[in-house]
Amino acid sequence: MRKRIKYLFLCIVTIGLLVGCTNSSKEQNVESFIRKLVSYDTYKDISSLEESGRFIEDCKSIFGEYITDDAFDLLMANRIFTRYSSVISEASAVTDINFTKTSETENDGYIHFEYEVSYKLELNGETVDMKDYMAFNVLDEKGYKIEKVSISDKTSSIFKAF
Repeated sequence: MRKRIKYLFLCIVTIGLLVGCTNSSKEQNVESFIRKLVSYDTYKDISSLEESGRFIEDCKSIFGEYITDDAFDLLMANRIFTRYSSVISEASAVTDINFTKTSETENDGYIHFEYEVSYKLELNGETVDMKDYMAFNVLDEKGYKIEKVSISDKTSSIFKAF
């Protein structure tokens, strides 16, 4: 009887650890995507927006490891990469990148994360405080890749700044 209880306890702990590690890895992927999206280094060598075909290829090679093809297509259609590229490439630096996970919800088949992302842009000798609000869906069956990215156009600084 004690052996069964110990065995069941061990199974429950193991499953709990596996689920926790999986969520942690998905969360790390989301946070790596955020760092890459708002980093000055991401855009300093990227093709210009005038070369749209090459710009798309560059974005795909930079962000493809974090998001699915559907998420990439949606971000391109909504001009998210274009917006970040045009704003951040005007800056001389991006500093103090911080993000806070404000919500995590497990749903059937995916995990929903929400983040508040703050950073500072150095523009013409001035520092501009930026704050963006992002939401992500990471599907369980797609490993760690992000299936959906939403950035609030009403409250995010990237859409109001310039």
